[in-house]
Amino acid sequence: MLNWLTRLFGAAPARSADLPRPSQPASAPPAVQSGSEGLVRPAARNDVVPSAATPCPRIPLVDRSGQLAGFEVLPPDVMLRRAREGANVATLAAYASMVLASLKPIRAAGRVGLTILPWQLLARPAVLQNVPAGASIVIDGLGAAPEQDARDLIARLQAQHAVVGASDATTLPVQFLFVDARVRSADECRGLIESHRTRQPGMPWAVVNLPDIDAIEAALREGAELAAGRLDRTATPAEKGTPGPQVAKLCRLINQLVGGADTAALAGELRSDVSLSYQLLRHANSPLLGVSRAVDSVDQAVLLMGRDALYRWLTVMLVSAGERRASSRALQEIALARARLFEMLAAQTGAAPQSLFTLGLLSMIDVLLHLPMADAVAPLSLAADLQSALVARSGPLAPLLTLAEQLERRQLEEAKATASLYGGMDTVLAASDAAWAWAAQASADLRG
Repeated sequence: MLNWLTRLFGAAPARSADLPRPSQPASAPPAVQSGSEGLVRPAARNDVVPSAATPCPRIPLVDRSGQLAGFEVLPPDVMLRRAREGANVATLAAYASMVLASLKPIRAAGRVGLTILPWQLLARPAVLQNVPAGASIVIDGLGAAPEQDARDLIARLQAQHAVVGASDATTLPVQFLFVDARVRSADECRGLIESHRTRQPGMPWAVVNLPDIDAIEAALREGAELAAGRLDRTATPAEKGTPGPQVAKLCRLINQLVGGADTAALAGELRSDVSLSYQLLRHANSPLLGVSRAVDSVDQAVLLMGRDALYRWLTVMLVSAGERRASSRALQEIALARARLFEMLAAQTGAAPQSLFTLGLLSMIDVLLHLPMADAVAPLSLAADLQSALVARSGPLAPLLTLAEQLERRQLEEAKATASLYGGMDTVLAASDAAWAWAAQASADLRG
């Protein structure tokens, strides 16, 4: 039991009778609906609480089915600490309200929206009224609140149709348990999970801040509804190899297109593959392409799309061919969001939008195919700047990859510095929100 924790922390599980009492949390849980996962919360780099005008990055949450279920929007760690230390909560209330407001478009799109906020802030009517229906709210410091105050707060949140979580095993009427692998020792994590399973065996639980995609998938197999962490890192280095036949075929088509092959010849190759023909026709008739009349042949689709749109579709299909992981669908959607974000920032870089779309799309191909990046992109005739950014993390395009990772890991200070290259954090985060919305539609289009 709990093999993923054993692998992660390396110690043998203690007997339940010997488990230490979990330490006071500083965590945030994932949402509980059709399952969900995903989150990274690195340590705060300074002691400055952002102003209420500071945008909040979204952190992807992945569910047990391997799909991207929603997003976590977190306050800075220092804000939670100051609330626990008894700071004047009125000075923090505006930021808390802004965090909650950031969950509203996520919930409006039908996805999990999760945050963690101190009980002292959530108890304020001006903050509580901003909680969106269906939002997943972890109450930080719940165990330190007077019991009746805690019960009243939970009741008020649930009256607003929030899904309420706690980061300690409790008899209070919460709806899910949150475990943060960053702030707890191995024994504390095990103790919290085992205590939770004993007291309320039917209540969902989630774990975040795991170190790699393998630990995330293992936690979900062990029963977590949600698991989060480094989605772009594997536990063991990928072995050198070559992509499978479908990936190789897509790479060949992409190379032929880039090399100037006649579109009629490309249409002929596509017609020879039933699956690709079906996918192409479905895409050509989807709202994403915006064609006003029905497209009923591969040749017609290729002609209407043109070379640029065909290249874009082929690279998307290349990423969607990576189905070797349980979380492939989430990884594919994250890659699509990165692609769209980079494309939207093209005006800030002077680079071609199509090149930046390709950069984002291929940025997780190594994890999807479980190959070293150099091997994963070797079959493609990539431009030198794309090759150096993806394989060596060098050159003028590499900071875009860094920016995406910083946003997904909530490294706010680092992201702010990198975002200054692309118009600043407000510009980047507005583009990021739009990119996530586009990726959701594109991912749905891919799945039919």
